[in-house]
Amino acid sequence: MLIAVAVASLISAFFTFWRLWLLFLALNLTAVPLYVVVGVSALIAVLQVLPISIAGVGVRDAALLAVLAPYGYTVEQAIALSALFLLLNLQHILVGFIVSFWYPLGSRDEPGEVTG
Repeated sequence: MLIAVAVASLISAFFTFWRLWLLFLALNLTAVPLYVVVGVSALIAVLQVLPISIAGVGVRDAALLAVLAPYGYTVEQAIALSALFLLLNLQHILVGFIVSFWYPLGSRDEPGEVTG
């Protein structure tokens, strides 16, 4: 079970980084290397859980401003990217919420099985 959860987490992380990279490409932020994208997204993920903001708003913006400024991108581009990061996070929350109906925490039942 632990291996399955670890593999699922790695697959999820891969797709998250890939989607974030696609956001950078969609906003034509191509001067930023992939390793910087992965690094800043990991940093944002850690900073978002700190109780210093609501849903990471402000923290995510500041991190992206600090990373994109040396590459010559504008504040508006960083804020647009930050808003899209937030939308991705909200999508992950929604999908996780829906999946939690089939796999409730603390349950060892099969998916969709109703216990009496």
